[in-house]
Amino acid sequence: HSVRLSQLSTLTMRQRDYLVRIHQSETIQQALQKVFTEFSIPSIIHGDYRMPNILFRTDPTQPPLHIIDWELCGRGPRLYDWATLMTDYVTLYLCHYLETRGQPTKIHLTDIEKLIQQHYTSLQTCYADNPQALGQEYLQWIGILLLVKGLHVIPQAGARGKLSELLFQMGRRFLLEYHQL
Repeated sequence: HSVRLSQLSTLTMRQRDYLVRIHQSETIQQALQKVFTEFSIPSIIHGDYRMPNILFRTDPTQPPLHIIDWELCGRGPRLYDWATLMTDYVTLYLCHYLETRGQPTKIHLTDIEKLIQQHYTSLQTCYADNPQALGQEYLQWIGILLLVKGLHVIPQAGARGKLSELLFQMGRRFLLEYHQL
């Protein structure tokens, strides 16, 4: 995946430093290459499958979910949408963790672990192939998206620098240490 020069010129110095950390890490580069070559099973994806684009209905005669905002729909990696949704949950947890100075009261890491397990169980019913490879693919896509999310929160002021570092570390862990999660 390439980045145009015009995109690089709009990045802040902190964003450039963040990208350098990813680019200069040989282990991250190898893991990214592996994900993009081994786990590139194409599928139709929403492209922006996040909580703001999911409407929950209370009318029992209607389907319980209504997915909106389809302009990014297209072909992409089969687990991209699932990982995007989980990345929102992980980011929400990390924000809460920072706001409570490491003493979360509303969202706990065990909640995130349960959600990941529930997603994985659902994925196994959707994709009947190798469950171990499926789990690895899912966790590594979460890692990639956490690394990208870290880049996007840098320009915002306040505790976002800490959030960016937490997203980097969490993304790196999902990408490289998926077998320990």
